[in-house]
Amino acid sequence: GAGAWRDRSAAGRPAPRRTVRARDDASLRRLTQLHRRDAGLAGLERVATEHGDSGLAARALFHLLEVRRASGEIEALRWLRALEPRVRGSDLHDDVLMATARLALDMDDASAARAAFERVVEEHPYPLGHRWDEALLALARMDREAGRFEDAIARLRELTLRHDTTSLVGSYTLPAFAQAQ
Repeated sequence: GAGAWRDRSAAGRPAPRRTVRARDDASLRRLTQLHRRDAGLAGLERVATEHGDSGLAARALFHLLEVRRASGEIEALRWLRALEPRVRGSDLHDDVLMATARLALDMDDASAARAAFERVVEEHPYPLGHRWDEALLALARMDREAGRFEDAIARLRELTLRHDTTSLVGSYTLPAFAQAQ
């Protein structure tokens, strides 16, 4: 059927954008409509691990994490920690670290959350890290809650120092800049 065609079209290397979309669509269809949970999860995991620089990898991560969280937060955190080294070096890596941090916060594990946020800041710095500013804001919030006000201010100052201009009308001001101010 259509899923088999999508799988065949996704087998080519290097995978064009439409191929990744086909693999993602086929996997979601298996998971949500055909009740082939294992095949759907395996396909989504392939999208995440083999196409981590595609925007569809983040969507696959969202669906995978949703299913894993349904099995319990501990299981979801264990799965994220196993996934993380497999996506290192891709655009998805900081998304996995952020998901790990947020899940750790949900589980009231501030030290694990802090460690994951710190890794985002260190391993995915501005301007390439697309979660860098979110991680700094989260760390500043955690510092403030812990009574470490000077550390919180230093983190926010680091964020506000990143203000680049462009030759076009506008700037590269980060969305979190105003909040940090």
